[in-house]
Amino acid sequence: MKTRLLLACAVFCLPPLAEARADAICDGIWHWIDVGGTECLDGTQTGFEYVCFPNLGHEGPLLIYLEGGGACGWDSGQSCTCNNEAPGVGCWNSNGNLGTNHYDKSFSCDGEAYSTCLNLLDPEGANTGTYAAFNGPTSAFNNVQSASSTSSGANWNTIHIPYCTGDVHAGNAIHVFALSSTQTLTAHFKGFRNVGLDLEKVTSLFKPSRVALWGDSAGAVGVDCNLKRIVETFPQTQFSFSNSDGPIRYKYDPLLNTAGLTWGAAAVADGVTVGVTCPLLDGAQGWDNFSIKLYNKQAFPAVRQASTEDYSDSVVNGFATFLGCTGSGACGLSCDVEPCNSINDLIPELADNPNNKFYYHPGICHVEVETDISGDDPECAVVGGTNICTDCNYDSMTRDGVMFRDWVRGWIGVPGFSRYWRDVK
Repeated sequence: MKTRLLLACAVFCLPPLAEARADAICDGIWHWIDVGGTECLDGTQTGFEYVCFPNLGHEGPLLIYLEGGGACGWDSGQSCTCNNEAPGVGCWNSNGNLGTNHYDKSFSCDGEAYSTCLNLLDPEGANTGTYAAFNGPTSAFNNVQSASSTSSGANWNTIHIPYCTGDVHAGNAIHVFALSSTQTLTAHFKGFRNVGLDLEKVTSLFKPSRVALWGDSAGAVGVDCNLKRIVETFPQTQFSFSNSDGPIRYKYDPLLNTAGLTWGAAAVADGVTVGVTCPLLDGAQGWDNFSIKLYNKQAFPAVRQASTEDYSDSVVNGFATFLGCTGSGACGLSCDVEPCNSINDLIPELADNPNNKFYYHPGICHVEVETDISGDDPECAVVGGTNICTDCNYDSMTRDGVMFRDWVRGWIGVPGFSRYWRDVK
């Protein structure tokens, strides 16, 4: 969600991997794919874009990236109003909680070289940090396939699934809001369905040797929500990374359950909330990504699942207020420390699991930024005394003696970094 404030059952019959037709264009250029049946919040069609590198081909490792960008739908519909701006900029509404309700080819990097268009994907640098983490000059993964980061070229082909549905990639519903006595808003919460349709096409483009799943902010919740179906589509999925997703809990933010029901991500059966799109752990009191994380921990013990967050993430704090934050919890009677309460609940649930680790950091950062510009650059926002270019820098953030980038290297299995793959809090 950058620095701005951030089902009836849907089953998709995905073709077996063995039937995949390898027709990705492996030239190091971004290619946009329109996907029939997909819908943005405004009902228009969307798709995804990919880059395949010539040194890897269609069978190389594949990163599937789910974009972030706000959420809406817990109120009478005002949170879902949006005025489109220029491609790549988004259309944040007056509350600052929604990124965009539309994403087509004009927003994409189609036809651009891999490294020259990253700022269009995210002008404020959060997504750029993700891509640089995998294929940049200081990539955390530049030792995965060879000892040299320069002789072998890029290490990961990339799928970029944009976000334009306001439902954290979890929805499969259409909801009509009454904005006033004379005005309605029809919201197409189809993020979960879109991912399924995208995956059908991805299997015709790639036959990857292994798969990593990464998401920032709303995309991080989408990673947790969609992990099950991605593992089913690509059994060779080895890694998932949820970056700055809260994890907001229904216990502290009750309107989150309202959002889940509106999106079609959950339903109430015999007085119990059950997952419809994203799977929930049995006995969940309401829809939240806390319960999804616990389900994934049990269901996919072989997948390396990474979770990161700042205890006082300023963006998540804002969403906690939108979602009816109760202002209670071990971290104090304040919604300004909402992630802390959920994190404290999650730590004992995930602790000492060999393939499920967390990196929790004191501060208010929302997603880590890969940047080489100085902290006094005008592009560097300062929020509550935190400079996003220095304090939230992917390459310098350190906690408990562990640099964030080294922890990520340990997660992905770079030789020599396994000691950093541990719980950091």
